[in-house]
Amino acid sequence: PGAGRAPSPAARQRTGQKELSRLERQLAAVTEQEAKLAGQLAASASDYAALIELGALLRSVQADKASLEERWLELAEELAD
Repeated sequence: PGAGRAPSPAARQRTGQKELSRLERQLAAVTEQEAKLAGQLAASASDYAALIELGALLRSVQADKASLEERWLELAEELAD
């Protein structure tokens, strides 16, 4: 029973809340990783090769963070409706 039916509003809300929590945990981890990389960049100021590598990693982490933040905002807006 219920196969093929759309989930109830309460079920969608629960699923959305679970995803928001997951996104928040991922954002916290990515933010921590971003801070560590920024510290490593500062510590490697005289090592050009390390700066290049760490800079690329930092840009990747920042892109991941932006993507997670965008999804979080979309989901939060959906749940507010």
